[in-house]
Amino acid sequence: MSEHEASPDVLDDDHEEDEEQVDLDGEVEPEEMIDDEVEDVVDGEEDEKQEIEEGLDLGMPEEEGSGYHEEPYAENEIGAENGEHDKADGGESIEAVHMEENAPHQEEEIEQKDEKDAVKHDELLSRPPHGSEVFVGGITQDTTEDDLRALCSSCGDIYEVRVLKDKETSQNKGYAFVTFTTRESAEKAIETLGASELKGKKLRFSQSQSKHRLFIGNIPKGWDKPELEKILVEQGPGIESVELLKDPKNPERNRGFAFVDYYNHACAENARKVMSRASFRLGSNVPTVSWADPRGGPDTPAAMAQVKCHGWGPFLCE
Repeated sequence: MSEHEASPDVLDDDHEEDEEQVDLDGEVEPEEMIDDEVEDVVDGEEDEKQEIEEGLDLGMPEEEGSGYHEEPYAENEIGAENGEHDKADGGESIEAVHMEENAPHQEEEIEQKDEKDAVKHDELLSRPPHGSEVFVGGITQDTTEDDLRALCSSCGDIYEVRVLKDKETSQNKGYAFVTFTTRESAEKAIETLGASELKGKKLRFSQSQSKHRLFIGNIPKGWDKPELEKILVEQGPGIESVELLKDPKNPERNRGFAFVDYYNHACAENARKVMSRASFRLGSNVPTVSWADPRGGPDTPAAMAQVKCHGWGPFLCE
């Protein structure tokens, strides 16, 4: 991949600490008042001790007169009134117990999703690379996919043949696409079949302009290339290069947009759909994701026109 810079966005969460309120207005009672209160407490304790020794004389059985017994549900009722969570055995909250019980199921769901994603990624990468598709023009209206397959098979293994047809008449539009399994086979077809004829018509062969390059705008300007690549890799397979353009006035920052090349159209289309979801973010930014103009590099007039039309031109990216 090509080298660029970026700097991670850091989202700071504010954490407030509870402050203990201290009453500074309380008055200290005179010493004699404190002494009186202490004597009252001592006298009260002696009376209470005497009552306990006498069995409380309340007509209760002796074993019930040994002290105050709180009903088992009383503490829970008080806790519920105070907004506390119900407690399970061992002092754990019911919510914590449920989370423990659901943990294995959540792990299983994550594993299943990972396996499903892996299968999908393998399927995308199993398709031919960009540059393996050839445009074939000048075909007759009665030319079929089998006709083109037979003509092109001498150049290498063919992945698929697509004859474009009119939706209303179902007749072909006079051109087709032949996808080989390798770039080399496609190049050979262009070189060797350019002057060939099929059903009395001369054919035209050229490399297909299949889309495999994405434009991504509204990238946090503090990001460097590794930070952007880390996020992009998580969205799908097949990234071949990332061009994150630097700010010419400040090399420590980027210009807010990048161009990403993928292994093939299938990988690029998958990434485009994933990053176009409403929930997708680059840091806290909602990115702009679209097909890049295939006519040149990031500094060509065509690419700069695309940047401006998305609102990321030089004057709008400051």
